[in-house]
Amino acid sequence: MSSKNHKIVNGKLLQTDKRFSQLKMKQREKIYKWMYEETLHYYMNKHKMPYGKQCSIVVDAIYDRIIEAEIWIPYKEIRYQYIKKKTKLINKLTKKIYQTNSSDTDHISDSI
Repeated sequence: MSSKNHKIVNGKLLQTDKRFSQLKMKQREKIYKWMYEETLHYYMNKHKMPYGKQCSIVVDAIYDRIIEAEIWIPYKEIRYQYIKKKTKLINKLTKKIYQTNSSDTDHISDSI
């Protein structure tokens, strides 16, 4: 029994069940960068990190960027990768935010 996992969209043959690991390295790096940027954007707007259902908001924003870049990968694969990398992203952002806040207080204490 064969299952079809390709379809033609806009004259291009697309694999409908593509895995994240099958993307080119540059595409994966772009998507990781967008994951970081969208998580930071969420934090700056909401003043908290995305957890639970809030992750869908971030994943939707990431997927919108992927669609604009014409990278074909299923939404569920991006959601899986985001959940997998979320802890590392949040730790990286927390460290960056903490360093930014401590450097701001250093400048204030230097001027006093």
